Amino acid sequence: MKTISRLFVIALAATSAAMLLTAGAAEPPRPSLNVPCTKLASATSPARFFTTAIVARDAAFETIRATRQQPDDYAIRQTGGMTCEWSNGVGDGYFGDPAAWRGVRLELLPDGAAPFARFAAASGVTGTELLYCVTVFGVISCYYDGLVDGDWLSLHAQGVRSDSEGRTLMAKFRDAVRLGRPTGLPAWAPPVGTMPLPSTCDGLVAIGAVEAAFASRLPLEAFPGERIGSTPAHGARERIGSATCTWLGRGTWASAGTLATLPGGAWAWAESRSRFVPPSALTAVAIPRLRSGDEAWVRCDLPRQNCYLDLIIGGNWISMYANPEEGAGLVRADRRDALIFIATQIVAGLYP
Repeated sequence: MKTISRLFVIALAATSAAMLLTAGAAEPPRPSLNVPCTKLASATSPARFFTTAIVARDAAFETIRATRQQPDDYAIRQTGGMTCEWSNGVGDGYFGDPAAWRGVRLELLPDGAAPFARFAAASGVTGTELLYCVTVFGVISCYYDGLVDGDWLSLHAQGVRSDSEGRTLMAKFRDAVRLGRPTGLPAWAPPVGTMPLPSTCDGLVAIGAVEAAFASRLPLEAFPGERIGSTPAHGARERIGSATCTWLGRGTWASAGTLATLPGGAWAWAESRSRFVPPSALTAVAIPRLRSGDEAWVRCDLPRQNCYLDLIIGGNWISMYANPEEGAGLVRADRRDALIFIATQIVAGLYP
């Protein structure tokens, strides 16, 4: 019955998406299943499975707190999926300080069979789910990846009371998601007038311009994020046409910086911009050719070894980061100036 209902919802979404574009609505995306984080918590009671007190937290904001960059959570949301977290909120969180983090993090990618198949092939998984527990950082961690009625559910719980309780928690989340029903809401689409973006980093900015911006010691290449592996986040970004890459010194793993786009993601920037304060307050940057409604913001630490630039252009969000590259000596230019130069090149290409 649920499969039949989902086919109906997909057909309805195709029609409604066109209506959404015509209406020009700029509302944030909403889940395709009626199992929000609050309902999942009620069904699973995650706190009782941990030795440390955990509470519900905004998963996207926790990602931002750890990475200081555009979170993958928003790409997942734009597909109708969701991310949830219940944790102790210690240190820099799940992505920044995993040794101190305790809790459970959930990612759900609708219609995730294709990216899950790539994950399964790379991981040697047979069947449609993987569940295991190991001891990491001196505590028990449990992992689950599986297809639940065609959706990819990915879970990581760290600090559970025991192996058996961790497995029970994973199963409870799986069963709660399985009971979810389609919301019947239309598939989210960027509002009418949103500027289309290239789906690759090289399409946004020529690698020669990036080399010039960083005055790099070696030629650079834009290493695509999807080549790192298959996750729900990779599947979501691929589906929405997001460009992600790391600028690497050719033939090395030395990194000058990264770039990620969120097509139609101006809504996400509006929702989260107040969270982007480390390593400094946001500072507006004047980029030639930017139009009304566009924005450019930069953040750097005092020695300018960690710099971030966020560009809101044509209804999209483009995020860049210039990192210290750990003594590799690849970057010889001022990192703040380098990001502003790259942003200027991107704007000139989008607004010729």
